[in-house]
Amino acid sequence: MIPNEPMYVILNTAMSSTWGFPLPCPRGCKCDCFECGNSKCECGFPPGFCKNFPNSFDIDYVRIYQAVNDTKHKLGCSTSTHPSDVFIEAHKKRYIDPFSGDKEPLKVVETGGMACTDNKDCGGELNRGICDTENSCQCFTGYTGPSCLANVGYNDIPNKRKILPVEFLEENGQFFLVSHMYLLFLL
Repeated sequence: MIPNEPMYVILNTAMSSTWGFPLPCPRGCKCDCFECGNSKCECGFPPGFCKNFPNSFDIDYVRIYQAVNDTKHKLGCSTSTHPSDVFIEAHKKRYIDPFSGDKEPLKVVETGGMACTDNKDCGGELNRGICDTENSCQCFTGYTGPSCLANVGYNDIPNKRKILPVEFLEENGQFFLVSHMYLLFLL
């Protein structure tokens, strides 16, 4: 089933038929908990398992396919059937960290600027950017992000929906629909 709302993809890189746990449970271990750093809960792991953490993974790319010209598929984060931009605009406070000092829910995507020591830190092996003489990433055309690892993207089918002349106001937890009407009086 194809979702008809914007979605996120979670990439789970821990793939195994046993999830790294030995079968059966080792002698002298209850195997009723599994937690690195807790001596009572580490016994069920294979030897050296907890030395793998913390860990990180670099993901080269993710490709998600969409059928061309299928009316069930909508492109963009705010489609005509699910205008999430209107909802976010009406509920900005829900999308802003109150301790950040931010005034808008979305931040500008930085192009370069990450501290670096050599070109590898800036997508250099992929020919996406360089580490300049001030130890700061500089992205080549077509790439963005602090370390130049993301392709510059755009929505080639922008939402053509008209914004209604209304807005939502929140006061003490209650929401009010306010309509903006402009009247022209002819005398």
